[in-house]
Amino acid sequence: MNGLHTIFRRWLSRCSLRVIYSGITLFTLLSGLTIVLFLSGVPFVRGFLSDVVVVIFMFFFVKTFVPRMNRRPLALFVLLFAFLIEGLQYIHLGDALHATGILKVILGATFDWLDLLAYCMGTLISYVVDHRLGRTDLNSLNKYFHS
Repeated sequence: MNGLHTIFRRWLSRCSLRVIYSGITLFTLLSGLTIVLFLSGVPFVRGFLSDVVVVIFMFFFVKTFVPRMNRRPLALFVLLFAFLIEGLQYIHLGDALHATGILKVILGATFDWLDLLAYCMGTLISYVVDHRLGRTDLNSLNKYFHS
């Protein structure tokens, strides 16, 4: 019976991580939508902060489905992916493909060096938050999610 209890506690810890990661993912998604829909007239928020938020969203979206994934390679992958998209903006790939709709949103329109800084900040925030969550005793959080 003790082995089953251990298995259950491990499963519960993973569920807690998934709940936390899902919450962060949902929060960043809603934040990004709020920025696009209501704050597009504020240049710093729309141009810089939204790029920070989208990188955090990508990181925690992956962690929601693979909570035990090592944060270092994931952070590097998300950062390089964001840099790739920015590089495609630099060569105006969206214009060349006559991108519309969701493809235009993904590829973006304008290259900006500050976007690279925003991606670095978002990656660093994601890494630090995930590191802090990894140091948290998730069993103590279970009482909030599974009464």
